[in-house]
Amino acid sequence: MLLTDYKVNGRRSAYKLVSRLNHLRAHFGIDRAVDITADRVQRYVVQRQQEGARNATINRELAALKRAFALAVKVDKLGHAPHIACWRSRTLGKASLIMTNSCPCASTYQSI
Repeated sequence: MLLTDYKVNGRRSAYKLVSRLNHLRAHFGIDRAVDITADRVQRYVVQRQQEGARNATINRELAALKRAFALAVKVDKLGHAPHIACWRSRTLGKASLIMTNSCPCASTYQSI
């Protein structure tokens, strides 16, 4: 459903989606969407950071996950979506959890 949405809406990043989904699938496996909670998403972020992924990369992966949840809620396949926030680097490389307008996650629900 997510890849179709990217293609229908002409998202130029559709070709990169497969790579992002591979990281998400590696962590969440075949879990049901209702079992993916905000704290599990935070653990995903920590794991990706430990793997050396940059926060911008993690944000793009989270944006794809958030969009997938939004689509599932929109078509009544899911009752609600977990809170998924983006990460931004501070100086010295410490991450802080903040929503910003420039974050790819920030506009996900607005585009539905």
